[in-house]
Formats: sequence, C-alpha cells, structure tokens
Amino acid sequence: MNNKNKKEIIREVKRPRRNDLLCVVCQGSASCHNFGQISCHSCKEFFRRNAFLSLEKLQCIKKKNSCEIRFDLKSKCQRCRLIKCFQSGMSTDHLLTYQKKIYKQKRIEENRLMKINSIRNNLSILNDNDQICLTNISNNYQLSIDSILSASSMISFDSTIIERLSLKTLTDIDKYAAMKLINFIRLIPEFDLLKEEDRIILVKSNLILLLVLRELLLFDYKKQIIYDDNINITNQFEKDKFAHCFKSLCILFYGYEEIEFYLSNLSFIINIIDDNDPLIIQLLMIILLFQKGISINNEYLWSLIDEKTIFHIHFKYIELLFRYLIHRYSFSKAIFKILNIVQSIFKIQLSAKRYQEIVQMKNDNHLINPLLKSLLEIK
Repeated sequence: MNNKNKKEIIREVKRPRRNDLLCVVCQGSASCHNFGQISCHSCKEFFRRNAFLSLEKLQCIKKKNSCEIRFDLKSKCQRCRLIKCFQSGMSTDHLLTYQKKIYKQKRIEENRLMKINSIRNNLSILNDNDQICLTNISNNYQLSIDSILSASSMISFDSTIIERLSLKTLTDIDKYAAMKLINFIRLIPEFDLLKEEDRIILVKSNLILLLVLRELLLFDYKKQIIYDDNINITNQFEKDKFAHCFKSLCILFYGYEEIEFYLSNLSFIINIIDDNDPLIIQLLMIILLFQKGISINNEYLWSLIDEKTIFHIHFKYIELLFRYLIHRYSFSKAIFKILNIVQSIFKIQLSAKRYQEIVQMKNDNHLINPLLKSLLEIK
C-alpha cells in the first residue's frame, strides 16, 4: 500500500462523516457545529430561542433538575434541556440579544434609506446636458410638425362625400403623420450616428408604434376624437369638423367595433399615464424607437448591426425619462408612473398590431402609398 492510500485511509478515520455526527444535547443526528458545539437542528433552534431566558423563571417538569434529554422523547423539560445545552459547551457569543437585534434592524433600515436617498439624489437632478436634451426634443418635435403640411391642409373632408373616399385617402393621412415622425427621428443626434442599415430597420420596425403614441398627443378624451396637428387651423369648428370626418372614415373602412376598441385603448393609456405633458410622450417615442422586442415587425430587429450601441441609446433615454419624472414629481411617484408607462406600452403594441392586421386584410391595400405599405408589410 503506497503512502498516498495510507494518508487517505487515516483522513477518513479521523474525519467523521456528517451522517455519523451526534448532537451533544439529545444524541440525535447532527450535521454541523452550532453555537460552539455539534448539535441537531432542533436543539440549535431551541438554544437560539431560549438562551437568554432566566433559568429561575423555568421550572423542571419533574422538580429534580435532572431530566433525561433524548431526541426520541416527545416531551423534553425546557429547563433541563437549556442547562444541558450550556453544560455541553453551547455558547451565546454568536447570539444577538433582543436589544442588539433591534439595533441591527435599525441600522439595516437606516442603510436602506441612505441608499434610496443616494439613488434619489443622483437621479433627481437634471443637469445642464439633460435640460438641453429635453429642450431639443421638444423643439425638434415642433420643427417636425412644421416641416411638412398637415393632412387637413392636403385633404378636404365633407360628410356628404365620405362614402366616396377610399382606403388610400385614409392611409394618406397616416402617411403625412409618418413623414413628420421620420423628420423628428432624423433630428435625434444618436440616431444620426447609427449605420444606415440600422436606421432603416429601426424605423421600419417601430414607426407604427410611434404613430399610435403621436395620436395620444392629439386625442380628445372627452369627445373621443383625434385632431390633426395643423397649426394653421385656428378655428375650433374646422378642427372638430376634420376630426369627426376622420373618425367617420375610420369607422367606414375599419368598422365601428375596431375604432371603439382603438379609442378605448387610447383612453386607457391616457388614464394610466395621467399627464398632459407632451414631453413625456415625446421621450417615450424615442425610447420605443430604440426598443428591441415589442415591435410589430420583430424579425427585422434580429439583423441589427450595432445592437450594443442601440441598447445604450435606449437605456440613456429611459434614465432621462425617469429623472424627468422625479424632477416633476417625486421619487416614489416617478416609480409609480414608470410602472404605468410600462403597462401602457403593451396597449400601444396591441393597437399597432391590430392596425397592421386590419389594413393587411383589405382587398384594395395595393393602392396604399409605398411608405405605409413598407411599414405595414403589405406585399
């Protein structure tokens, strides 16, 4: 027998297996040391609960202070068991007193609050770059609206000729909106730095989601109509007339139930976001533009070239939105609003997907303008 085998046999003899360990208190099966001695789980927990109790307050059940303590006895004398724990060498050195537990819990809570306050202070301050970025987003969105004539300037509606209009007329209204959004996207500095292939994929995959978000900025919750963003029309009657005619045309081609479903989704999103600040919606547009995973055309997103850069851009604007919400409200309310926004994103996705499916099913969808055909994946 070589020396290596001898050493292994000696090691096995000296080191008891865990299954062979016996509790020093009750002789039951034990697995490790607890409070300075080998003990079973039951005696460990008994000692943890009772180690600081006064022995004078505990009475021996047989009045002899010499009760037998064994694992197979159903009822064990608490006083005798605790005495045996101490006699066997179990120590309170690693146990916290009640006062120490309270102190420890207090320190943990103080540290937790310090961390929250630290996060709050770091996130809640909008620095100069943030302020410039937010101002640029707001200004660029307005520039994109002014850059192209609105649908109400190019298409005239009359309630008497609604039935003579085509699906092409209806989707042409979305074409003007899509062109404005593309101009807005081009003004995002990070978007301009991406490779052309990635820019095309992001627009083709996510622009329909942005069209839904845009309509939140134009949606009248009480009247249940969507206005056009024509700044040249100042007469409220003319604005209402175009909005009502547009709704009638949508009902004609998409069906009453589909339009009611879509408007109810818009109402739901407006309610849970609970804010009339257009900058929140504009930031959300940018976030969804760089989002991978909720697009209605997800297959394109798997061919992105620079996914890492796109992810960092996406995360940057999520952080900016969160800091902006803290700046406007409070840390706790900002968290609540972010959760509501996440919930609303699924409604936006559902609305966009349904819009795509309805147009794809139309027999005359080949007449739709090329931009919308590409976005809606109409062959």
